[in-house]
Amino acid sequence: MKNLAYALYIVISGILQLTLLNYFSVFGVKPDLLLALVILVSLRSPAGWAVGLSLFAGILKDIFSASGFGINTLLFPLWSIAILNLNRKINVEHDYLRLALGFIIAFLQNMFCGLALSYSGRFVPLGVFTRILLLSSLYTTVTLFLFFRIDDARKSGQFSRYFISIRGWAKKKRSIFHKNTPQP
Repeated sequence: MKNLAYALYIVISGILQLTLLNYFSVFGVKPDLLLALVILVSLRSPAGWAVGLSLFAGILKDIFSASGFGINTLLFPLWSIAILNLNRKINVEHDYLRLALGFIIAFLQNMFCGLALSYSGRFVPLGVFTRILLLSSLYTTVTLFLFFRIDDARKSGQFSRYFISIRGWAKKKRSIFHKNTPQP
């Protein structure tokens, strides 16, 4: 069930990446939500699901991206396999290790996508390439940290308790509102 929730997160993140995230760009750079979810899923799901969801995220990003078609479909499952192999050898459950791993993968993803763009004949100025390389990787890492916190809260049950308390508060406000309205 949690793996289907990750698939839903990927779809929602793909939609957010196309629409609302444009308002949160810093110097024209925005985080890669789908890459952050690929890293999260690779660390939290079984191998088959992680690679499958990574492939789905790569296809989704390639459909709506301006980079060469297929680069994300190829790289996302490769990052997932690399994370799965690394997680077998060392435990990547500490926050600093997860964030360092996220930054390295985001840096490499942005570097490969930028190089693929330049080799395809599109000119990318060095300053723009460097800005995208560093800022986008850092922004994706911060987003990854937030995704881990949200997923930890969801797994521990604190996330649902928070929303239940908000729903209870809203019901209480509605009942007060309906008590104060005159009845015909």
